[in-house]
Amino acid sequence: ASAKIPIGQQPFATWSLCGGRTELAQAQAMEALVKRVQGQPDQTEAYCKAALALIEKEAKNVDDPVPLAMAVEFMGHFPVPAISLGAVPMLGGLIADKRVIFQGGVMSEPQSGPSWVTQIVKFSIGDMAARALWHITGCSFSDREVFAIWWKENQNYQERLWYWAI
Repeated sequence: ASAKIPIGQQPFATWSLCGGRTELAQAQAMEALVKRVQGQPDQTEAYCKAALALIEKEAKNVDDPVPLAMAVEFMGHFPVPAISLGAVPMLGGLIADKRVIFQGGVMSEPQSGPSWVTQIVKFSIGDMAARALWHITGCSFSDREVFAIWWKENQNYQERLWYWAI
């Protein structure tokens, strides 16, 4: 169940529903928030501005990268406001952020016997920023320097095909 949160009163309070900080609970909270915002198109920009403010505030928070990661993920769901509000270069600057926000193991599924962890998977703030940029621009960036070169040539986004394709 999701609590009603009046517009303008911490749009990202939905994330407090993440209880025990499990990745599943966070994913469900994000999905609920995105659906809520998509259902209120007249309020989309206000939510995106709040996410952008959260990114600016949390970018240097070394104690808890989760709010930053969630704001970055949120912006990836709303490409046009992310571009018009200036989030693209901010997200590009986060590509180098190696703080881990998710770590898990890939399990083998043998036909008999116990399962084994075959690979450890880590997902960082930088990975989340690159993923958001892919959703926003349709381009994949290997690192911050590659993004900087691309952005220098593409910051006049209204003259670029990638912008009109979103």
